[in-house]
Amino acid sequence: MRLTLSFAGFFALAAAAACASNEPNPPEPQGNVAPPDTAPTTAPPDPTAPQAKTCEYGGKTRAVGESFPSTDGCNTCSCTDTGNVACTEKACAPSAACNPDKEPNREYKMRSPADCKAALFRCDTGKKPFFNDCGCGCE
Repeated sequence: MRLTLSFAGFFALAAAAACASNEPNPPEPQGNVAPPDTAPTTAPPDPTAPQAKTCEYGGKTRAVGESFPSTDGCNTCSCTDTGNVACTEKACAPSAACNPDKEPNREYKMRSPADCKAALFRCDTGKKPFFNDCGCGCE
């Protein structure tokens, strides 16, 4: 079967298709609009998901909410409900027992534990790095 359409019939068909929406000019979407099947979704946190009940720090198991001294001896840490340990970061004064001059086997690179946190240094062959309340270096 062969369909023949006149010139006038073609325009009538095109006009009918354009008016099918009952609006002469449908509004354009404003902003970034994603089709419904591709719209991003964010699931709320699962209240039944297990929460951490302990943290590991300094070789010890700590309970969520527990506060305890940092291994540097002057800061304070606590165990969070995510199982992470959060510590204060105040600069610590050297211990009264610190006397690097009486430690000839150690070569101090920094004399402050706070400075040691950001220090990059290399020890000579046969020596290893150390970190203590007096600072850090090689021994």
